[in-house]
This record gives sequence, structure tokens and C-alpha cells, in this order.
Amino acid sequence: MTMDQTTPEKNKDILQLLTGNWLRLLLTIPKVREDALMMVGASVMINLLALALPLSLMQIYDRIIPNSSFSTLTWLVMGVMVAIILETVVKISRSFISNWLSARLEHILNTEVLNHFLSARLDRFEQDKAGVHFERYNAIQTIKSNISGQTLLVLIDIPFALLFLGLLYYISSFLCYLTLGIICLFALIVLITKTRLQRSNQAQVDATKENLDFVLETLDGIHTVKSLGMEDKMFRKFENIQARMSWAELRSNRWKSLPENYAPFFTQLNMLGIIFLGADLVIRGAMTVGGMTACTMLATRSLQPVIKVAGFWLRFSEVKIARQQLEEIIALQLPEDLSRIPVVRDIEGTVCFDDLTLEKESDATPQRFNALIQAGEAVGITGDNPEQTTALMLTICGMYKPVSGHIFIDEYRISAMDHSYFDGRVEYLPRKGWLFNGTILDNISMFNENKRQVALDTAALLDLNKFVADLPSGYETMVDQRSNASLPQGLIQRTCFARALVTIPRVLIIDRTLSSMDQETHDLICTILRKLKGRCTFFIVSDYGVFPFEMNQTIECGPDGMKLTAAQ
Repeated sequence: MTMDQTTPEKNKDILQLLTGNWLRLLLTIPKVREDALMMVGASVMINLLALALPLSLMQIYDRIIPNSSFSTLTWLVMGVMVAIILETVVKISRSFISNWLSARLEHILNTEVLNHFLSARLDRFEQDKAGVHFERYNAIQTIKSNISGQTLLVLIDIPFALLFLGLLYYISSFLCYLTLGIICLFALIVLITKTRLQRSNQAQVDATKENLDFVLETLDGIHTVKSLGMEDKMFRKFENIQARMSWAELRSNRWKSLPENYAPFFTQLNMLGIIFLGADLVIRGAMTVGGMTACTMLATRSLQPVIKVAGFWLRFSEVKIARQQLEEIIALQLPEDLSRIPVVRDIEGTVCFDDLTLEKESDATPQRFNALIQAGEAVGITGDNPEQTTALMLTICGMYKPVSGHIFIDEYRISAMDHSYFDGRVEYLPRKGWLFNGTILDNISMFNENKRQVALDTAALLDLNKFVADLPSGYETMVDQRSNASLPQGLIQRTCFARALVTIPRVLIIDRTLSSMDQETHDLICTILRKLKGRCTFFIVSDYGVFPFEMNQTIECGPDGMKLTAAQ
């Protein structure tokens, strides 16, 4: 079986651009590109307008005051005032653009991260705890705060720092060398700090993951904690974890704040040196008072971009860790060949197992499984190991990847695709259903406005009306995670089954769902399944080999592999 139709090659993933060249990312997203270009223009204008004051002061001290030219002074002061006002207005505008760029990037990147989580293979996703995934999700905030304006501003300010130093050198090369020496000394301290900060940041990330894992695990098992009286022990354990996290955070913040605390010292040291040495040059007639004043301001302005670069460079250790976490998110995604993904037509429901092996090789290597299930057949699945049968079901719908071999639905190889490409035509029902935040109707229609009427018709077919009649707002009653424990199980099970039928599935996988239903719900759903037999391919899992109606074939899962048995 081959995949003869393919979609065009997809554009490069935004998260992959994040782990590479950020400027390329900013130039790739159209609306972000426009904001970035506006920030570049604003920054260039701000740095050019910043030259007005020091150059004007030099003219005032050297020419206007000695010549008592009051009229020239008036026009010059007015010009400087206009430059200062324009600089302030442009700074406010740039700040607005930066905030807007930050909000837009946060929206784009957060949706991209969640999309990667939702499209990840379930077996790969389950290898890590929830706290690890949550920490990876938070990594986007670190990256967003660095690329939404800060990176651009740093890159734009660097050339102007060279411009300020060039002007400083033109006026007084000696004072320029003094400023360069201060910059080198500051850079040396930052370099020493960075090596220690990297270790502290990694320790902080590890401690935060441990803390999140423990909190999520405890809250998820709060009933067990209370029933066993483990509150004291869990609290003591949390105190130890929290102490490690707080200590790691303290060390990280300590090293992170050092350059910020040193920056004012070096700025004032540079200014004091310029004033002292500049005054000596003025006294000896080697430089004018206006030149010394201009050098003082130019030296201060040239230090500011250097301080920003140092802060960005230090934070880059955090960004490096965040990029590694993004790479782990990207690694969750699945297809073997992203450049050739099949265009899925409406499937018939024929399922083919081609040399399939689920278990890893051991002393007794499981046999490879081959079988062909025709569209519309009902197949029973039984076995002593629930994990094995569930793994088989999840592999059929593309959530797990087989150790070897392939599964085809019609001509489509599941391991090379995402489950979502089938547009709901392959549905999996776990033993325990789950309702999401929203209304009951939203849960049935899967939050699709176009399927609300179909959802109502399906709900009526499953006799959900008698359940929702007693609810405050009927089908518009809001539910959340707590509702999964408080609502009647019959309502939850029928809602989940209705949700599966709304898409008119061609392959329906029922994993022990029937065995956990009340008798009335069980009989009703079995009646519906009998009517759908022949129009939908069923895979029904039963631990004891008891099925609601006659199966066309049965797959027995055992330690030696899987065996297909035809109906007697």
C-alpha cells in the first residue's frame, strides 16, 4: 500500500526558527516584521536625536558664551528643545510598538507551543511528567521577553555606541581610551559572572521542575493523600523541595543582579574620570570647556548600550535553557517525513496490520502480526494484559508508534501521519470519559459551531434529554473538571459516546468503555452499535472475551504476540 497523494511542503516551523535565527523569525511573520521595522526606524531616530544636546552644549560653551551671541543661543536652545520633545515622543511610540509586538508574539508562540503538544504522539508525550511539560511551556515567556523588542534594541544600539565613541575620540582620544578601559573592566566582571550564572540557572530550572511535579502530583492525588492521612508527610517533603528551589533561585538572582548593581558604579567612575582628566586638559589648554562637557555626555551615552548588551548576554544563559526546552517540545512531534504527508480523502475503514510488533525485543521475541480487517467489520480484542490491548488500540488510531511494522487505514500509513488528519473519522473511546470546560453541548459538538445541530440530534439518539432536563440550563449547562466526579456517570458516558458519533466515524475503537457503563446505558449503546455494524469498523476491547454482539473476527493479545481468530 502506498500514499499516492501529498500536500505541498509545509513552511518551516516557527518554533524551529526560534531555536535558530531570531531575526529570520521576525522577518518571517508578516505582521511582526512590520512592527520590527518600525522599531528599527524609531531607534535610529532616537539615537540621532540624542546627539543634539551634547553637540549643542559644546557650541554654547565654546562659541556662543565667549561671543555673547544671545540670539544664536535662543535659536539653538529652541532647536534642542524640539529634539528633546521629538525624542520623548518617539520613545513613547517605540514603547507602545514594543508592547504590541510582545503581545502579538506571545499569542503566536503560545498557540504554536500548544499545537505541538496537541499534535505530539501520546507515547512520546507520556515519557515526561506534567511539571516538565509545564516548565517547557513557560520557556516561551523567557524567549518572548528577549526577542520582543529587547534583542532589536540591543542590536540597533551597538552601532550607535560605536558612533558615540567615534565622536568622543574625535574630540579627545585620551578620554576615549579611558572610556574603553572602563568598558573592558566592566566586560571582564560580566564574563566572570556569566559562568557562575549559567550553573545557577540550570539548577533553578531543575528545582522548579521538581517542585511543579510534586505539586501537580499531590493535587491530582489529593483524595488518596487525605484518605491515608499523609498530609504531614507530604508537607514535610514539599518543604524540602521548596527549600532547594528557593536556594537555587537565590543563587541565580544573586549572580544575575551583580552587573546591574555594578553598572551605576562604572558609569559614575567613568564620569568622574572624564571630569577629572578633562578638567586637567582644559587647564593645560588641550581641550575646551565645551569639549569636556560634550565628552562627559558622549561617554555616558556610549556606556548605556554596553550595559544593555551585558544584561542581554547574561540573560542569554536563561534563553539557552529555554531554547533547549523548545527543542524538546519540537522533538515531541511525530511524522517520519514531513515533506510528504498524504491528503486524506473520506476513508472506508479497511484496516491492515503489516508485520506489526508492539513489544520491544526480549528473550522471547513476539511474532509479527499480519491481518486484514475489511471495512464495516466488528473485531473483538481480548487479552490478559490491559496495557497491551490499550497500546494496540492507541497504535491503530496513531497515538502510539509501533516498534516495527505498520498499520494502514485504507491506503494511509498511520505511523507517517497525525491522528487529526482523519478529521475525526477514526475515534477512540477510553474506559473513562472526560468532559472539558464548556457547556454540555460544546462537549458533544467538540466546540464546533457548525456541528451543534448534529450534536443535538445525536444526543437525542442517545436519550440524553432526560439527563439534561433536570440541569439548570439544559444542554447549555456549564461543566468543568469537577463535573467529571459530580455528574452522573451515565450522562458523562453518553456525552462522550455522542461526541464520538458526531463526526460519523469510519473506525470506532471502544476500549473497555462498555464494561464500565450502567446497564441502561450499556443496552442503549449496544443497540446503536448493532445498527451501525456494516457501516463502521468496530474494535471492541473486552478483558474476558465477552462482547455485546457477534464479532466478525477476534484478536487475542498474549505474551507471544497477537493472533487473529475468525468468528465460528
